[in-house]
Amino acid sequence: MNRFGIVENTLEKQPYLTGNAFTIADAYLFTIARWAGPLKVDLTPFPALQKFEEGVTARPKVYAALKAEHLLRDPAPAAA
Repeated sequence: MNRFGIVENTLEKQPYLTGNAFTIADAYLFTIARWAGPLKVDLTPFPALQKFEEGVTARPKVYAALKAEHLLRDPAPAAA
């Protein structure tokens, strides 16, 4: 959980891991964050990480891929 704390501190200050642009590091973090649920890792102490995951899910291509693979956990985002 300590590593999630490091990520949380970063995402509190900027939208993505390395700044304002989405990179491959963010794609990997998104995958790891999505594994948390099935692995029963509670991410509620990390609201910035949860917001990050929601934001990436709302990206049109990500949303379409998740939908095609039947991997959506929540209803469609309000504004994708």
